[in-house]
Amino acid sequence: MVKKRNAAVEPTAATPVQTRESLQRISYLMQASVLLRSLVSPELGADHQTRSNRHDEPLPAKEGKRKRYRRASMQALEPVSDHLASQMSSVAKKATVRMDPALKRAVCRCCDAALIPGLTSTVRVKPSKAHAHLLVYTCLGCHAQRRIPATPHAPQEPSTGATPDAEDVAKTQEGSGSSSATLTKREKREIRQARPPVFFERTDHVVVRGSVVLSQDEYRES
Repeated sequence: MVKKRNAAVEPTAATPVQTRESLQRISYLMQASVLLRSLVSPELGADHQTRSNRHDEPLPAKEGKRKRYRRASMQALEPVSDHLASQMSSVAKKATVRMDPALKRAVCRCCDAALIPGLTSTVRVKPSKAHAHLLVYTCLGCHAQRRIPATPHAPQEPSTGATPDAEDVAKTQEGSGSSSATLTKREKREIRQARPPVFFERTDHVVVRGSVVLSQDEYRES
């Protein structure tokens, strides 16, 4: 008889993943698309790196701020980069794999360009009455915008095994009562709108790159 795997065992790098090849292919397509978009035209040599004689395209900027410049990328590779980025959704649908939300937001919906902050896109935080803040991603190629609510994260729930004492409960109730009186209307609204962190930011989420299990710090740095 086949032995059942213990569900309580933590996954490791040797734990088999059914869709490992599809996930690795999606990761490769994204990395290749970003690499092709990041390449700079070879015409820009060491003598053209100064701001006075640089051949980058100037972008309009607000008054009181320095002028922004768009790096002169290799236009011949841009269609290839867009094609690779558009293939990620096709691979995910064919393999019935749910893509990470952060990976979906890294590709423009209109022109399928890899959104690289500061290079092919801009990211701005704007206030919102409904969600407190909005993250506005703007593609510099087609000027399409994507607005994503950035509501505050709720604190992680404590483990069910730990039972607080009566004195601790009384102290927390007294502290919450005194602090709620000093909160502003906006802070109270943010507390009501708080939600738990997204799935890939939770402590129990495991990220596997190839055959190596990444920690949270390594995943955020990458």
